[in-house]
Amino acid sequence: MEASKANIVEAFNQNREDFTGAQRQIGTDHGYIHEGKGFSYSKSATINTGSSLLLMFITGANKYIHLRPTVISSMAGAVTVKVKEGGTYIKPAGTPVSGEEDVLNFTAFTQPVALSNQNYNGGEITVNSVTGSVDGLLTVTDHYENAQDVLSAWGIQLNDGDGVLVSDAAQTMNFTSFSDLIDFANQNHDGSIITVVSVTGTEDGPLTVTTDYTVKLSGSDYGIQLVSGGKITTLAQDFAVVYQYTPPKITTFEQDFTVNYDYTPAASPETVYNRNRNSAAITTIDGVYVSPTESVAGAVLWNTSVGSGGSPQSRSGGSLTGESDEWVLKP
Repeated sequence: MEASKANIVEAFNQNREDFTGAQRQIGTDHGYIHEGKGFSYSKSATINTGSSLLLMFITGANKYIHLRPTVISSMAGAVTVKVKEGGTYIKPAGTPVSGEEDVLNFTAFTQPVALSNQNYNGGEITVNSVTGSVDGLLTVTDHYENAQDVLSAWGIQLNDGDGVLVSDAAQTMNFTSFSDLIDFANQNHDGSIITVVSVTGTEDGPLTVTTDYTVKLSGSDYGIQLVSGGKITTLAQDFAVVYQYTPPKITTFEQDFTVNYDYTPAASPETVYNRNRNSAAITTIDGVYVSPTESVAGAVLWNTSVGSGGSPQSRSGGSLTGESDEWVLKP
């Protein structure tokens, strides 16, 4: 009981805010933002009487968007806010990009790694090829496949598939007794039995399976054991073994994997320029602000200005008048 109390007190103290000593507490929505599952958004714009401002959000497949309590203020009159949901709001597609390349690194199989570019609509990426700097060109499904990471971004994961059959592997074996079982230097990736092409002694020539030698499993590896009473006249000779095996395709994670792929980005957003009264374009505003070219007296608009020498000043808000700067949308 005392231990349980001590654990509770320790957890309580660890959750204290350093400056004031008060308990730290965040809500579920705030927690989602910290985990990368949610986001916040703010916007300020000038809207003429009778006009409207449309904000659209695109969510990924099987994802949800949660509208938190929204603060809306108007300096020039009453406004009506409507929340709509529907498939008619489609993020515009940009110009398709073909043959983009990313270099990815992995530490394990079946571990998705996201590509740096994504389709505008969250759809699956078209992967043209994956090439390892050590193991060469990989085959889809056997060695890699498209996959989404924990944040639902598309990329690829590596699979532990077979490589190419080696049909003429050679190994020289030396035996001291007929009970010796010597392992093949290479094993099949899937653990299946090794196929022996030939066994030839320097004294006794070609040997015959079963009569002169057998292939046996020793632990997890296959090897050869000689059989007495057959053709073998002495163990004081070399035995040349030719066999077949299939290695894994991906032999190491210590290599770069170049992914060639196609994707379609979102259309470039419109850019808002602020023009001084002398019509000189001075800066680009972060984000897209929808505003008329003639502002409404008393409306609030966030304004980014540029100081002397072209250095940007802090963004600030203020009331506009009929004589304020002109805001226009540019493609």
